[in-house]
Amino acid sequence: MSVFFMFRNERRTESKCGWEVIEEWNNMTEKQKKSYEKIAKQNMEKYLEEMEAYKQRKEEGSANPKKEEDEMMKIHKQEALELLKKKEKTKENRQKKKKIADPNKPKKPASSFLPFRCKT
Repeated sequence: MSVFFMFRNERRTESKCGWEVIEEWNNMTEKQKKSYEKIAKQNMEKYLEEMEAYKQRKEEGSANPKKEEDEMMKIHKQEALELLKKKEKTKENRQKKKKIADPNKPKKPASSFLPFRCKT
């Protein structure tokens, strides 16, 4: 994070307007800005150390990328098979639920609305 942003975040708690913070920063002496520069430098060093540690962990973890990829493929295949089975079961249930229409069943009478439609 840049030195100015650190200063701005500190001043934000005092709920100052953005322009006031910029003017205050511009009016500060180099000696006053030094403390923020020191903190920014420490933060950058800490970040670089953490990034180096992260890269090492990542390299160690990816030593067997082929193995990880194979495991992921197995998991995806299992999930796909489970979804397919569920889909087949629901399809079977739908087919079982369909009722066979009785051809001798009487039909409903026509609605009384139909004869009174607008005649044009």
